[in-house]
Amino acid sequence: MTSKIIDKAGCRVYGDLPQDTKSGDDMPLEPRPPTRAKRRVNSLQPVFVERRPKRFEPGKLYIVGEGSWSGHLCACGCGAEIDVGFSPGYRYMVWDGPTVTIRESIGNNHLPCKSHYYITRNKVEWLTPCQPTGRVSTG
Repeated sequence: MTSKIIDKAGCRVYGDLPQDTKSGDDMPLEPRPPTRAKRRVNSLQPVFVERRPKRFEPGKLYIVGEGSWSGHLCACGCGAEIDVGFSPGYRYMVWDGPTVTIRESIGNNHLPCKSHYYITRNKVEWLTPCQPTGRVSTG
């Protein structure tokens, strides 16, 4: 797949092509038990890499190649590796130099933790946990 890069107001917006493919779903590997006590992180530091690392480090947001994919350990601290693909009209990443923003939200409804969050300017913004159906709970 090739990557599409659009410069807007000094930011770079990345998304996968072609638009007719349904990429962008989170595709985690099996959760790993945390090496220390479960620790929620409230920020992720972007690290640009050529290929997906074999192991993720806590607090790092890995961005591969030209920005068609990113990955990080679940921000709740459960140890699950979260893979995030980008596609136009669904999920995208904005890099403004020092910080990264990812939209849509990261919803881990397939994990026991059910964590749900935005990544905005490297900060984790916690949202209402996901329900098993993938819908956000209201209570």
